Amino acid sequence: MQAGTTEIINSQSSPNGLDLSNENLIMFSFGSLHFKILGFISTKQFETLPATVKVCLQPHLHDEYTYVLRLNLYDNDRINTFCRSAAFSLKVNEAEIKKGLCSLREKLEKHRLDEVKHKADQRAEAPLSKKEIDQAREILKADNLLECIQGLLKQAGIVTEQENALRVFLILLSRHFEKPLHVLLQGSTQLSRLLLDTLTSTIPVNQLHVQTSMSASSMYYTRDKDYWKNKILCMSSIEKSFKCAGTIKEFIENNFLKRQTTEADYITRQLYASDKIVPGPICLLGYSDDETLNSRFFQECFFIHLTENEQNRAELLSRLKMDSAGLTDAQEQEQAKRLLREIQRQIRPKKVIIPYAMELQIPEMVFQPLRSMSQLLTFIKVVALLHQHQLKSKKDFTGVEYIEATPEHLEIAISLFKSILITQSDLLSLHQRSFFEKIKMHLKEPDKTFKVSELIQELRISKSVFYREFNSLVEIGYIIRSGGNKKAGLIYKLAHWNDIVSIQNGIDILDEQLKRIKELRFPQVSQKIPSKTKSNKTKTEQEIRVEQN
Repeated sequence: MQAGTTEIINSQSSPNGLDLSNENLIMFSFGSLHFKILGFISTKQFETLPATVKVCLQPHLHDEYTYVLRLNLYDNDRINTFCRSAAFSLKVNEAEIKKGLCSLREKLEKHRLDEVKHKADQRAEAPLSKKEIDQAREILKADNLLECIQGLLKQAGIVTEQENALRVFLILLSRHFEKPLHVLLQGSTQLSRLLLDTLTSTIPVNQLHVQTSMSASSMYYTRDKDYWKNKILCMSSIEKSFKCAGTIKEFIENNFLKRQTTEADYITRQLYASDKIVPGPICLLGYSDDETLNSRFFQECFFIHLTENEQNRAELLSRLKMDSAGLTDAQEQEQAKRLLREIQRQIRPKKVIIPYAMELQIPEMVFQPLRSMSQLLTFIKVVALLHQHQLKSKKDFTGVEYIEATPEHLEIAISLFKSILITQSDLLSLHQRSFFEKIKMHLKEPDKTFKVSELIQELRISKSVFYREFNSLVEIGYIIRSGGNKKAGLIYKLAHWNDIVSIQNGIDILDEQLKRIKELRFPQVSQKIPSKTKSNKTKTEQEIRVEQN
């Protein structure tokens, strides 16, 4: 058959002319030649196109008229070798095989690009209407912006722990800063799962990476250079024994990853050292039931403890019943999620200046004041960033645009930050505090004594959990022995009844600072170039009198 013969396309072929009915055996016909690509992998390394190519004549009569070779279709030397050997085996013209192989290469190129585009389209969100975009802009300009967002979160599925949901929503907005905040949820698995699932569905997909597990080196090898930059990494479970925990810790502390690896030169095949750099920063969102995974391990993270109580348990049960009865409006939920995603897309990264930053102080009882001050300042900046459509942009002396945080933004930040600061100032861990407060609710009086056997029955806690928390509180002196003996039973009482109240009273200093800042009425002064001191100062009236005398 002549070389110019038209291609014979299989009836089950794709628009590229390839038969893709079996992903592990791609077939292509060119004149009298029939090509089979065995186990083709659509690699993202576009500088190579590796394939195992099998070619035979059609109709195929004898197995001896077949040639198979694994080669890189971008390597001309390998292509010439393939065509020469295949022409000899099939007893055909070498030029015809080369034309067929080059045509196959073009089809595989197109197929690979279409696959990449298809995967990108799958991640892309459905376009919003102009009405929805305008509605999102109106919400961003509204005076009650936070109330609107909290209402949308409720419509999206946050039926309980709405204040914590708003708190996490704001923390995740810090991904636009060079030093973002991070949050790990602890406590109730059901409440944490509700927040994780709902909040991640309200974030634009191109700003979020959800993973259930990761290998230790997977963060270094990504499709795009800026795959992690200013993105949210959501992990459903994090523990110290988790293989990638150390890498994540390194990433959030340094805002980038840098590892020296060994690479081979494509020409000389010699090995050399090369730096693998992954730019950041990332914003971490996750859940952990590991008690030892505290702020000492992830120093930049907020730990939000979610405890089940009668109120949130009743709200969750009510929602489950409504879902099963078909009483929830799925369309309303999806509409709220689309609006929240568009609101976040409308928020642009901007520099934020806090004019009253010098007036802020962290209470003395806070264990790590430097870390807490940094977190508070970032929290204020996040609130201002959310309200950027209500603020006037200014420029500093370098020409960089920025916005200024107002005392109203400080008030919002303090109201949401105080509970986190109280947790960070507590001597007890989250589980110890929860256990200690349960004992206080049972005793009701500071000086009331109790026996361990009676307390286990009243609290309805397994013995292993009870003794683990009980012994830890005895060791640090929160529970002390007040009498009894081993035969009749030891008697205990609580030593620090109002410790959390004293912490809360100490944190109230932030409210006093807020009141003082509001009274000072800080002007929104733009950054200017510092004026030079004049050499010829104006003489004071006293100096003139001295000279005259």
